[in-house]
Amino acid sequence: MALGRFRMIRIPVPDWVPPYARGEVTFEIAATKYYDAITPAEHAALLARHADILALADQIVEEYANSMCAPSDEDWFPAQARLTGEFYVGSESYHRLPGELWVQVCVEARCLGRRTDKISDYLGLDVWLRYDPEGGQLSNHRNTDSKVI
Repeated sequence: MALGRFRMIRIPVPDWVPPYARGEVTFEIAATKYYDAITPAEHAALLARHADILALADQIVEEYANSMCAPSDEDWFPAQARLTGEFYVGSESYHRLPGELWVQVCVEARCLGRRTDKISDYLGLDVWLRYDPEGGQLSNHRNTDSKVI
């Protein structure tokens, strides 16, 4: 029997979330020894595309839940059966790697899970996106990184 698609819905940051996971957004506007600067025009373009960035992250989180989580009858991490189907954005970062023309975006998705007596953070996903300022193209940059949270 084929199961239906497991839906993941982005929700506002819950009240109980600690300060470090409340959706902080950082832009590397100034060059550092690790990053090249994002220009003011690129910063404005990324702000204008914020809804598109989050929509793409939503798709990637849902795809991860459907392709990389253990089926409901398996016992390993991450287990789809533990997910509630909700996640929130814990943080976002925007930076340019040295010498690159594109901007790397990381959206940290914090997926909620069921524990024996409560619902809390369960699966953290770093969704890596690429924004190409030349053509305004937004795409999945690389594999999504997962972590226990």
